[in-house]
Amino acid sequence: MTNHISKAYIILFVSTLAVFGFGVFYDWDSKDNCENRKLAEMPSFSFSQSYFIDLESYVTDHFSFRNRLADINSTIRWSIFNSSIKPDQVQNGKDSFLFYTSNTDYLYKSLTRQNLLSAKALIALDSTLVKRKEYLAQKGIDYFMAVWPNKSSIYPEYLPTHLKKHIQDTISRVDQITHYLSSHSGIKVIEAYALLKAIKLDDSTSLYLKNDTHWNNKGAFFAYQSLMKGMNMIPYNLEDFNIENQEVVGGDLVNLLGLCNQQSFIDKDLIFTFKDASIKTEKLTSKINNMHIRRNYALNEGKTILIFRDSFTSAMLPFIQLHFKECFVVWSSYNEGLVNKLKPDIVLVSKTERYF
Repeated sequence: MTNHISKAYIILFVSTLAVFGFGVFYDWDSKDNCENRKLAEMPSFSFSQSYFIDLESYVTDHFSFRNRLADINSTIRWSIFNSSIKPDQVQNGKDSFLFYTSNTDYLYKSLTRQNLLSAKALIALDSTLVKRKEYLAQKGIDYFMAVWPNKSSIYPEYLPTHLKKHIQDTISRVDQITHYLSSHSGIKVIEAYALLKAIKLDDSTSLYLKNDTHWNNKGAFFAYQSLMKGMNMIPYNLEDFNIENQEVVGGDLVNLLGLCNQQSFIDKDLIFTFKDASIKTEKLTSKINNMHIRRNYALNEGKTILIFRDSFTSAMLPFIQLHFKECFVVWSSYNEGLVNKLKPDIVLVSKTERYF
């Protein structure tokens, strides 16, 4: 009897290994990968150490039912224990606010105010910006800088309590740089911190997406108004748009949690449609890497603007494009060669706080 039981255990063990082993190569897992990362690919065979290292990574990422098991693990940790599978990247705040906390993406040090510049770095930055502005002025190009708040800067009250304890008792890097530039060279940085905080107090609806790192369209609209005023232009008002409510499911922070079922992560946003139907705009592709063009056919004699930006500027672009004949939109830092090639009327560097 004992011999039969031993054989049964051996057969069960070998069968289990076979199921999980063969699944690596036959893709038996019907569940999608929801980890917001690219899984390792099967390496080309060679007698080398790197091949076996890459093969191990592939097997680890593709054993049978891995995606399903990973989703179950993420769901249990979040639903039952209210715990993030990636606490070094996403943490759950109060009132269902999720916060991005990655230290590899500058956010954690920005949030906790551990990224202040040295006196030497401030002097170098000021000198660089003065030279850049003077260089562009000689070419008849206006230069502007803008910085936009992290979600935690507008909604610090929703941060996890333990995370608040890590915030240093000092000014933020944004305040440090803007005050230094203003007092030494007179360079003004466009921002919307005070405006967004004031609107938050008067309006119960959120300006940022709870499940995402970014602001919603309403927050982007008020930032756009600040931007236009900072560039000495007249922005449009809320009354110039038809505004509808919409529900948003999920978000980039939910993706980081590794949850396949995101239906419980529902947020509210607004859809803005410009009332003047005579203004026609179009988004065009470009042969230049990381760049697209937004053309406004109602402004044939208007100005052109070159925008160096990150993801926070994306929601503002539908509003910005209403004011320019062409918007050259580049996902990169300032590039003088591109300025000389495109010869815009205005150059704007638009960054979120953590990249400033």
